[in-house]
Amino acid sequence: ATVLTVSLPAAVLAAALHGSLWGGAPPEPVAVLGAAAAAGAAVAAATEIWKMLEGFQG
Repeated sequence: ATVLTVSLPAAVLAAALHGSLWGGAPPEPVAVLGAAAAAGAAVAAATEIWKMLEGFQG
């Protein structure tokens, strides 16, 4: 649950900062890194949810 609460707002904040710093069109490497960070946050959140679901089953 902590991963979910920390990672998602951080990803949203990073996306907002990228948009404001580069006028909504960040350079390609920055866009790729931002997407990778967002994907990593999503995977971490999904893993956390999966662990919670397994906990309910076990």
